[in-house]
Amino acid sequence: MLLLPYLSQWKTGRGLVYRSLTHISLISYALYLVHRTLVMQTLVDPLGLAVPLPSLVLFGLVWLFSWALSALVHYYFEVPVMRVRNRWL
Repeated sequence: MLLLPYLSQWKTGRGLVYRSLTHISLISYALYLVHRTLVMQTLVDPLGLAVPLPSLVLFGLVWLFSWALSALVHYYFEVPVMRVRNRWL
């Protein structure tokens, strides 16, 4: 929280950290929607009972699946809807 005032002024940058933070901020709403409803109920809960995976492997799979699905939702649903919205406004 102490970095929030500094980071709120951070508008441009380069490098892997900047691109990663920008990408996560773009897909964050889709990540919020996808994670609990789709990933946890369709991947983790059924697999948790049938396939005993180590916790770190399961965490990695959930994170990867959540990120990939969120990116798809963002780029193929949210961005086209925002383009149409901008044309109408």
